[in-house]
Parts: sequence; structure tokens; C-alpha cells
Amino acid sequence: ALDEEFPGLPPVVPSVPAEKAVSNVTTLDNGVRVVSVDNHGPAATVGVYLGQGPRAENDDVRGASHIVSQLAFVQRSTSKTGLRINRELEDAGAKGWSEVGREFIAFKASSLRPYVGVCADAVAEVALHSEFRPWDVAEGRERVKTDQSADRQFEDAIHSAAFYDTCTLGKNVVAPQDNIENLSRDGLVSFMGALTEPSNIVVAGVNVSHDELVANAKSLCGHLESSGDAVSEKAEYVGGETRIRSGGKSVKVSVAFPTPGGVDAMPFQVLAEILGSGSVYTKGRGLGQGNTRLGKSVSESGFVTSASGFSHTHSDAGLVGITAEAFAEQGDQLVDFIAANLKAIASGVSDSECNAAKNRLRLKHANMSSSAQMDSMASQVLSTGGLVDTSSAISSVTAASVKAAADMALQSNPSIASTGNISSVPRYSSVAKRF
Repeated sequence: ALDEEFPGLPPVVPSVPAEKAVSNVTTLDNGVRVVSVDNHGPAATVGVYLGQGPRAENDDVRGASHIVSQLAFVQRSTSKTGLRINRELEDAGAKGWSEVGREFIAFKASSLRPYVGVCADAVAEVALHSEFRPWDVAEGRERVKTDQSADRQFEDAIHSAAFYDTCTLGKNVVAPQDNIENLSRDGLVSFMGALTEPSNIVVAGVNVSHDELVANAKSLCGHLESSGDAVSEKAEYVGGETRIRSGGKSVKVSVAFPTPGGVDAMPFQVLAEILGSGSVYTKGRGLGQGNTRLGKSVSESGFVTSASGFSHTHSDAGLVGITAEAFAEQGDQLVDFIAANLKAIASGVSDSECNAAKNRLRLKHANMSSSAQMDSMASQVLSTGGLVDTSSAISSVTAASVKAAADMALQSNPSIASTGNISSVPRYSSVAKRF
């Protein structure tokens, strides 16, 4: 009988309803904000976020955020060597690392839940008390020289074209080679001192008790005194061109248009999912490419090797567009391909492809790593002071709002970045006429 257990098998364990994730935000007396979500998992991740990051760099310290992230958990602090900081993490079975985004520098650590305090101590030591001794800075300069990812540089290039390379979101995340040797101890100390304004700090955690995280934040950050609110210049989209000549047999082109920042950019994020991606090397089987615009267009084009839609959303502005690659002599046709696919979205999308794109976006959010989830929460708190209901924001997007978003974006001048063998890529004025 179906209600009887089969002899000889272990007893059935009744299913226990999963506990609901709990999110909280608390502001300390000095302005430091603490945000957490408890998914009730066994592994905890905590981080200290310093807002603005590369966006706050002036011309003298271009690349400061990059070198700071490379020195994290390597150099000494005012009271501990880098070796001791790492040894304390290792003794707890934990690990620490640092990341730099376009609008923040993050210092993170992950461990089993009982060792959250060890992780919090370590990330606070690195974020708030690093010494930047001259020999450590010299090592950091060598590290950033070899940490020059082509993909990150290309993302810098499209942002520089869109927002101008010395302003707000146009500033490079990757340290520019021409300024690495100019990065000094005094410059880094001054830069980090400005970033550690309490209102510019977020302490974040995933799979942690919020009360425990607040207690740790008070202990580690509660002593910081405010000198006034951190000021950030508002991003202004201008549109333009960045060309990176690197030779080879291929050419890569990005064309982008402006979007709003924050949750207002959700229709553009869905638009990017509708565009999707395509590659002649994967053929799209089992990868979801067959249900996206670019998944179909790449195979039909006969010359595009790969293409993907993107949406870069920041606090007060963003970009939506397409990056595509082809053989070197096909730069002009590649721009036509990008233009045709972007303009096609403005002609309308179906409810079915909009719903499929929304589901893919929901899946991406559901499958976020703890680190990425923490980045999202911290960015929201830094820009809005609270958390955004992402699920509701995605649900509110319709096929009509995606079409309207595409219409709005295409009213602006385009931004173009190209790299590789760029001889066949048309000049900016020619590209702009195609929209």
C-alpha cells in the first residue's frame, strides 16, 4: 500500500517547510548602515562596502580602487600583519577576498555560521585600518599591472564613451597603465580616508543573524566619526566613442544607449534578456539561445561569431546595448547587425518572449551567489537607503514597457566602443546615422 513504508528501507523523513528568508536594514548612530538577509543556510558571508570606489577617484589617483582591492588581505593593518589576518581566517576555516565595482570597493569573508565574528573582524581590519606602507604599495602596483582583464577594460571603454572618461561612471575600474607608477602611499591614504565616511559605509551579510551583524558593526565601525555626508557628482550621459586598437583577426563592437538607474532600469534589464546571446560555437542547443533575439540573429547572419545583450545598472544611470564580434573586415556589417537588432526591439516584443525573459531574469536573481547577493543589497542601500523588492519590479514589466524603454533609449546619441582589428569599424558619425 502506498501509505506503508517498504521493508528494509530507512524511515521516511517528513518534509519540513523551508523557513522564509529574512531581510533587515539598520542604521547605526554614526550613519553606518547594516544590511542582511538570512536564507538559513550553513555558510555565512559578510562584507564591508565603501561606496563610490572608482567613481570618487580624481586624476591623481586613477586606479586607486583597483590597487586597494589587490592589497586587501596582503598588506598589514595598524595592528596586524597580513599573515596574521589570513591565519586567523584560516584557523576558522574561512577565506577573505576583495572586489572593486564601478561604485564600490568591497572586502568580504566567508565561513560557517559560528565564525561570523572572525570574518567581521578580518574585513573591518582590512577595510578600515590598512597602513599602505611604501613597500606594500610597490607590490600592489606590480599586481595591478598583471590584473588587466580584457573584458573589464572593454566594459570600461563603453562606460568612458558614454559618460566621458574623467567623470563619474566613465572612470576606469581597471587601473590605467599610464598612472600606475603615480599611485603613492599618501594618495591611497587620502583616498581611503575620504571613502571611510560613516554614511558611505555598508556592512552586509548573507546567512547571518541580523542582531549579531549589528553588534559586530557597532564594535568595529561604531567609533567612526562623521565629517559630513559623502558627496557624489551626478552621472551625466553624453555619448561618444572609444577605440582600442589591438590587432588580430577579429573585431568586437559594443553599442549602448542610456538608461535610468536603480529599480527604474528594470524594463531595460528585461530588454537585455530578450536580446539574450548567441554564438556560432554553441549553436544555442540547451542554452536558451533559441528563444532569444540574438540567439536567432547570430545563426541567421552568417558572419557574426557571437553577440550578447547587456544592461549595466548603477545608482543614478546605466547602459543597455549589444556587444558583438566578427572577423576583422566585417566591422561595418557588424554595426548594421547591432543597429537592426536594437531597433527591432523598439518595433515591439511579444508577451510570450517578454515573459520568458522575465523568467530568465528571475532565475539569475534566484541563482545569485552569496557574494553577488551581498553586492546587490549593499548597492541598493548605498543608493536608496533601503532594499528593493526585485521580484515585484520584474513582475511589473510588460511587453509595452519594454518597447517604451527601447524607444526612449534610442532617442539619445549612441555610445560605441570597439577593440581588436578596428580598421573596418565606421566612425562615430556614420554609426549614429544608423539609429
